[in-house]
Amino acid sequence: MTTLSVADLAADLHLSKAVVTDYLRTGRIPGGFQPVQNGRWLIDATTYQQWKTERIAAVDPHRIEPRSARSRAAQTRRRTA
Repeated sequence: MTTLSVADLAADLHLSKAVVTDYLRTGRIPGGFQPVQNGRWLIDATTYQQWKTERIAAVDPHRIEPRSARSRAAQTRRRTA
């Protein structure tokens, strides 16, 4: 089993190590485990890659909501000013 460190995930996800550790602790990123209680986190590389692939596939660009009317109005004001 290949494992990744918190620093590896932080660099890959463009997050801080503290945020990645919190996500592992709460289960938002699967595949994390601590070989020793209160030790450093290790992440199963296969599980992480599968989660990352599913996470990217779950984002449908056609379902992203358009900007609000208030936001569009602010952009229009900036263009005309």
